[in-house]
Amino acid sequence: MQSELTITLQHMPASISRLLLAVVLGSLIGIERELRRRPGGLRTSSFICLGSAFFMVISELLAREHGGDPQRIAAQIIPGIGFLGAGAILRDRGSVTGMTSAATVFVVASIGMAAGSGLYLYAILATLIVLLVLQGFGWLERRLHLKSDPATYLAAGKDVVAMVAALNKVVESRHQTLNYLRFQTSADNILLEFGLSLQPGQQETFLATLRQVPGFDLVTRTRGGDGT
Repeated sequence: MQSELTITLQHMPASISRLLLAVVLGSLIGIERELRRRPGGLRTSSFICLGSAFFMVISELLAREHGGDPQRIAAQIIPGIGFLGAGAILRDRGSVTGMTSAATVFVVASIGMAAGSGLYLYAILATLIVLLVLQGFGWLERRLHLKSDPATYLAAGKDVVAMVAALNKVVESRHQTLNYLRFQTSADNILLEFGLSLQPGQQETFLATLRQVPGFDLVTRTRGGDGT
């Protein structure tokens, strides 16, 4: 028992430095997520990175003291992170959101594994690349209008057949496809709800176009976002 404790104490400074680096790197990515109001923020990314690093440290210590393959515990991180990342993906009314957040969770775990293995340079380099992709590519998508944002619209009118026909005409003229469409009837009005993915600069134009269409008494956008 004494020898095991001695071995553990000998490697404790290196283990602590690995864990601290994992927290710092995970926090940097988490801050970026927090600033963009996305899942996988500061605490989540820090814990994922720290947990992955800790599993790597434990695997190495157990293999050194008791023998065996140090990759057995580490190999279970990947499927576990897969389940965690799946929780960040949402499918709602024909649109899928959260793919970027799920991918970020997966990458944060790999950075933690690198830090926990003592591959400091690789972990730091990977973190810088992730931040560059999240910030730089996001700016590029907005600049070149490469990404469409899902949004939900609400319209009121009297004739549902005329409203749907007019809506389809406007959507087809923009070479778009509705994500979903449903309506409710009341004593006075027909309430039409539909989803559509448009580029950020096109949403207000689309809304203004619908408001000029006869048969639409009221048109508004109820929610929207890029879901990254």
